[in-house]
This record gives sequence, structure tokens and C-alpha cells, in this order.
Amino acid sequence: MNTNLLAYLVIAVGAGYFIVARVIPFFKKVSKATKGIFSKIYRNKNSSLTNDQYKKVSLGAIYSEQQTTYINSLETGMNKDDLKTILENWWGISNREEALETLSYLSVKGFRFYLPAVFKAYSAPEPGKSAAILGEMTDQEDIEKAFSQLKNLEETIEELKTGQIITHDSDILQYGTVGWDCGRLVFVARLCFDARYITEQETWEYIDSAYTLARNHFRSWDSYARSYVIGRSLWGGKDAHNTGIMAIAKYLQESPDSPWVQFQW
Repeated sequence: MNTNLLAYLVIAVGAGYFIVARVIPFFKKVSKATKGIFSKIYRNKNSSLTNDQYKKVSLGAIYSEQQTTYINSLETGMNKDDLKTILENWWGISNREEALETLSYLSVKGFRFYLPAVFKAYSAPEPGKSAAILGEMTDQEDIEKAFSQLKNLEETIEELKTGQIITHDSDILQYGTVGWDCGRLVFVARLCFDARYITEQETWEYIDSAYTLARNHFRSWDSYARSYVIGRSLWGGKDAHNTGIMAIAKYLQESPDSPWVQFQW
């Protein structure tokens, strides 16, 4: 066989594998998160979780569905490359110390720490007062995060109303952002467990922490989901594909396969 032809064939096979194994799944995830097209709850057939454990893990269901990972086990089923990408590039986690630091932040602080000041600044009658309100924070990093969330709230408030997540501005405070913190805490703990940065016992401790927090703040999956969407809006602003996340939340509340339907709040 001609050497050049063989080389072309090898390249073609390699390119085909890359497209099938990496590119197509990536665009499926993007399509799912942005267009709201769903057809499946992803379950681990080998899961040994009890119903109570499954219910706790399902606090991270929106994040799990967005990433097309298992919804019913500590293991996410995510491949090593995607796991590394999310932990390192999205969360800055590459070792146990960073994992514990991030999980501790989500558990004890999170976005809920900023919301009172952010909403007060948003509601200020004069634009100049917003800066003064957020400037009352003593930590520069907190000030920067609060200003970012204020900007994102201003960008997405109408989107949240159009999507029927909220009706009035005051609903932002009613639902809060605790759901966003809880959902991320559960899913990131599972990712860190997959990466072997934390033990199974530690993973459950973080999941239990999220569950206690959620139970203390919500009375239904619906209010929990609204809080998650609000938190994501404050996190990502108008470019965070919030309508896709709203669609995932709606699907989880309606699909017979969803733990949110199978388990009462």
C-alpha cells in the first residue's frame, strides 16, 4: 500500500474516533443544556444506594443531567478527561487540599452569603447607592463577587420572569440561592469522590450537609429548583444558557423516571 495513502487512512480513522468519542458527545451536552431537549435520566445500573441516599444525591440532579452523568450513585460515570476538565478548569481543583477548600466554601458560604447585599444593591433607588452598599463588605474578593452577581441579576431578571421562575423582584429573596449552593455541593463532592480526592465517608458528609441545608430552606422540589436557577443566573448572567437549565428543572419535575417525581420532598 502507498505510504502516503496509509498515512491518510490512519489520520482519517483517528479523526473519526475523535469525532465519535469526544466531539459528538460534547455537542450533545451543549445541545441538551441550551435547547432543553431531553429523553433520558441517566442511571447507574450497578448503584446500591438506598432510596434515602438516592433522594439526597438527587439534589445535584440538574447539574448531573446537564453533564449527562449518573443521577443515582456516588459515581458519576464521567470519563477521566471530562472529569479532569471540569475539576481543574471550572473549579480549580487538582488535589485533595483544593477539593476540601472548595467543598467547605460551598458548604458554609456559597452564593447565599452575597444575596442579601446584592439584592439590597439591586433595589437601591439611586444607582450610586449600589456601589456604596456592596462597598460595605470588608473583603475585596467578596466585593468583586458581589458586583459580578449584581450585574448578572440586572441582566437576567426579565429572563427569570419570562421563564416563570419568579413573578416579582421580591421572589429573588423568597427563593434565594441556597438551591444553587446545594446542587453544586452534591455534584462537586461526587466529582471529587470520582477523582479520589475525598473518601466515601467524606462525600456523604458533604451530601448530608447539602441535604440539611436544603430541608431547612425549602418545602418542595419546585422551590428548590427555582432557587437553583436563580443562583445560576447570578453566577453566569445572560450567557449562562439559563433557559436550558429551566428546561432541565421542568423535566425533572415532570418525568416519571425522575427522582424528583418518585420521592416526595
